[in-house]
Amino acid sequence: PVLRVLDSADKQLLRAEPAALDGPIDATFTAPKSGEYKIEVRDLYKSAGRRHLFRLQVTPAMPDVSATVA
Repeated sequence: PVLRVLDSADKQLLRAEPAALDGPIDATFTAPKSGEYKIEVRDLYKSAGRRHLFRLQVTPAMPDVSATVA
């Protein structure tokens, strides 16, 4: 599959493919501004049909580091 994130003008902001055939896609997207965005998931060759099934899971990104001030 191919995953794309598009802005309200359908401009592509992110494109991601799996590292291995039929593998998962792991992508992180940070919206450049407040607004509406589209997530598109499709077959690489645009040949998806009723026999194709894609599962999309969207979760908030978690911080990579934490800091404390003493």
